Amino acid sequence: MKQIYIIIIFLLVSFSFVSCSEEQHYTNKSFGYFSISNLFLSCDEEVHPLVRAVDTSLQLQICQGGEIIKDYAPGEDLSKRIVLPVGEYTLKTFTPDQSEAVNGQIGVPVYEIISSFEVREGDITSISLVVPQVNVGVCVNVSDEFKVNFHNLSVTIASVTGRSIVISDIDTLSPYYYFAIPSDGKLKYTVTAYNADEEEMTLTKEIVDIVSAKNYSIHLDLSN
Repeated sequence: MKQIYIIIIFLLVSFSFVSCSEEQHYTNKSFGYFSISNLFLSCDEEVHPLVRAVDTSLQLQICQGGEIIKDYAPGEDLSKRIVLPVGEYTLKTFTPDQSEAVNGQIGVPVYEIISSFEVREGDITSISLVVPQVNVGVCVNVSDEFKVNFHNLSVTIASVTGRSIVISDIDTLSPYYYFAIPSDGKLKYTVTAYNADEEEMTLTKEIVDIVSAKNYSIHLDLSN
């Protein structure tokens, strides 16, 4: 019976020792603070500010050593300071769904940036983020002179990715249609219109050297 008591007492002492060690290890860890002071979206060298809450289209992930430490879904509030253990981190700010729109759909602008920051003990690390657009938008701009001389206008834009769209019923300026960056750096477009004699006019050209963080406009003007 004495042996049983001794074993139980030994186990209780061992458990108490382990618990105290873990608590001591946790309380000895140094912490600092992280905050996002400003958040902007960038395209065509234009910067558009957002509120401090995460934009409804952006997700933020704080990572360390390939592990996601904190994950903020689109729309979550970031107005408060974030408490983090001292160390080096990366912050990924991105549009969650970056898949290219299917044929015929407008699509949406896609944004992403990966930033590095360091948390120091007792300090507040504050960063300002400018998140660039990583796909491209294309719109069609039709001059008044072109509209007077041609009707039944349509513009077909196609990418090597397989995505294509047809823009018609253009008053003056169409909305932007978004494409992933094509591997060959080109978008082909074909303009079809009819003159007063109902003769069809077709013109095929390319937008070349396409890069991210830039939108493009196809101008239809008789003077060009």
